[in-house]
Amino acid sequence: MARLLALPLLTLLAALARLLLEIDALPGDGQVFVVAAASEPAALAPALLRPGRLDRHVLCPPPDLAGRDAI
Repeated sequence: MARLLALPLLTLLAALARLLLEIDALPGDGQVFVVAAASEPAALAPALLRPGRLDRHVLCPPPDLAGRDAI
């Protein structure tokens, strides 16, 4: 059973490492914006939230009933 769980975890860690590598390689001149979304922000890896990476947050509350109808 542990072997079945290890592969997705290794894949996730590899993807996270690649994302951090790509973000760190971006020019720091303010010309590039990375937009990301998470349904559970508390579960984000702390390495993603370091200054210069994904360090600005915009909270979007769920739509109200009228907004849901419009969607």
